[in-house]
Amino acid sequence: MFGFRATITCAVMAFIVALAALLILIQTRTFNLTTEQAASAYMDAASAKSFGRLQSQVAEIVTLVRVLSASPNLADSDERTETDRGIALLKAALHALPQMDSVYVGYDNGSWLQVRNLDQVNNEQRERLRASPEAAFNIHHLNSSTSGNTATRRASGHGIATQCEPTGCSSRRPTFHSPWRHRSLP
Repeated sequence: MFGFRATITCAVMAFIVALAALLILIQTRTFNLTTEQAASAYMDAASAKSFGRLQSQVAEIVTLVRVLSASPNLADSDERTETDRGIALLKAALHALPQMDSVYVGYDNGSWLQVRNLDQVNNEQRERLRASPEAAFNIHHLNSSTSGNTATRRASGHGIATQCEPTGCSSRRPTFHSPWRHRSLP
């Protein structure tokens, strides 16, 4: 049937096809490993860069919190108004670090002060906060008493230098029951 030459030729051709298939398999595997290592190295570099950025932003916020906690403008009194120097200091802090949404200050008597940056909120959130469309900051001051009643004062204002206009003051029972709030009461 087949002669010696034909058999040798078929054997050599089979060996060449097997060798080509093996080389293609090795090449594909090498390409996949190289791609995986390159992607891993890129992701590690991106992760390290993001971590460095986040670490510097957190360091800025920590520094700001330390400065604010040592400020006599915030610590001198539990009673706050919308025109206090402490409020202006909190507004300046929010303006300096736009990644911060708001700043909360808690006092020993259970009252809380919140200054929120309104530049980053949408119209629906402005309505819930009862803030005018041109307001830049929203201030909430929550006075707590030992009887459980709270007096809430809200204000919204334009920019850092201008004074805030009160939008309402009411005395009411809180609508939320948070354990941290009750623990903060004297």
